[in-house]
Amino acid sequence: DLNTTDATYTVTGSTASTTVTHAEGGTVTQTNAAADNDRIEVDETSEYIKLTANNTYYFCFKGQIDSVTSGQADVGFGIGIIDTDWLGDSAVMSDGVFFEVNDGDTILDIVTAYNASATTDYVRQAALKTLTDATNFTAEFIIVMSGTNGAGRLIAIVDGIVRYDGRLTTLVYDEELCIKYGVQNGAAEAQKLIIDYIGIGADR
Repeated sequence: DLNTTDATYTVTGSTASTTVTHAEGGTVTQTNAAADNDRIEVDETSEYIKLTANNTYYFCFKGQIDSVTSGQADVGFGIGIIDTDWLGDSAVMSDGVFFEVNDGDTILDIVTAYNASATTDYVRQAALKTLTDATNFTAEFIIVMSGTNGAGRLIAIVDGIVRYDGRLTTLVYDEELCIKYGVQNGAAEAQKLIIDYIGIGADR
């Protein structure tokens, strides 16, 4: 279940808001104010996920972006370190695995970050799917870690279709991570992110 008390909300924009609404068991709606770069970034309150050798991890998301076709939204969701400034062109998440839509396009990518100090350090699998306004989509990834630090297989699935399946050596293995998500305006236009569910599971 989505629970807004289990996370830290970093809000830029005095009227940005997060609400819990009741639809199919509960959704979380994040609505920004209408100024350029207003945003809401969410981190769980503890880092409890660590990608360890020879284990498998599964992440899932279902939701929608209210106005993605304008090309004026930065949206991200996945797992990463606790970081309250990771959305937008000039912000960086140093360690994590996450889906994102960038300001200027409507395309869903998946990114792996390991000790990144700039977005040019990201390993990006681009153009998984072109999104449409106010339309639910599902995004999942499976990580199968090998016995070598940082190495493993990444499978990205969007709307039930495998969009990427490859082996990487840039998976973060030495940091504890948490679930993260957020939305930032790319122009003076209020953006809204609605999440039906988000979660992660792992081998025991």
